Amino acid sequence: MWVAVESGDKFVSTYEMERAAAAKKDYERMERERPAYFKAIYDDIRYYAYRYTDYSDEAGGSPGVEAQVIEIIDRKNTYDLRMARVKEKYERWKDFLGRLDSASAEILHKRFELRAWVSEPDLTWACQNALKVWTKLEDEREKELDQEVWEHVVEMRERYPELFEVRSTKKESEKKQYNIDGKIISMLPVEYEAYRQSELERMSHHFPAASIIQRMKV
Repeated sequence: MWVAVESGDKFVSTYEMERAAAAKKDYERMERERPAYFKAIYDDIRYYAYRYTDYSDEAGGSPGVEAQVIEIIDRKNTYDLRMARVKEKYERWKDFLGRLDSASAEILHKRFELRAWVSEPDLTWACQNALKVWTKLEDEREKELDQEVWEHVVEMRERYPELFEVRSTKKESEKKQYNIDGKIISMLPVEYEAYRQSELERMSHHFPAASIIQRMKV
């Protein structure tokens, strides 16, 4: 049973609340699947291949080793970044419930987290009570996300100015829309790539390249 309520230009559906409340179980599932996923990454490793030339008896190492290390780091970091995002989503859901009156919070918690039955009138009433708080938090999150993305872009511009040598003829129409943490944000492809790389770099300290190379040799 889904319910949608609106007030003026504000609108929220129970589907959005359901996805936010489900973030806890999504995180727990990803946490359980993490070891198997990481193992699968290493199972995909293409092992060393040695080449011998006609001019020397020296073996040449596989040219794809470095690329594989980078790929492994990227895939592991991306997975952990997704987990962090899901966890943040559930924290926002708890913050949302904490700002509601106890009756509304109890109904929404029961319906979306416990997946228990709630009558449609009660659910509609609770959603109507929660509409103002929900939209306020969503608006705040959207502003925070815009600021976060902009800060990442500014940081990457300072570190890698050559990536941002965009000709003055670049037009607004060349921007593309990207889904970042559930929000659609317009930016140039190079700006999105810079944001993505900076997010991955934030978590790369968990997976030093040296340790990965060592594990690949085993």
